[in-house]
Amino acid sequence: MVEVKGYSNVFKNKQEFGLRAAMMYGASTFVCLPVASNSKDALGLGAMWGQELALKMLEEAGFSNAHIVPTPFYETSTLYVCTKD
Repeated sequence: MVEVKGYSNVFKNKQEFGLRAAMMYGASTFVCLPVASNSKDALGLGAMWGQELALKMLEEAGFSNAHIVPTPFYETSTLYVCTKD
């Protein structure tokens, strides 16, 4: 799974990513959240839902070995690798 690189903490995102974090929150507000809210059971997490929440939700979905793989060639995204046991 590939997602926008970010943390589940707005302050940490601002510290690490600076203006890019602001750009991603803006894109999330106008693109991701409206699309992610199209069904009544949608979570509407947005683009900056964060690595911590992603790993937690993958574990809750039954992926016990979910982990992040570094992608230095694509530094604005996070690659999650997981399998179900």
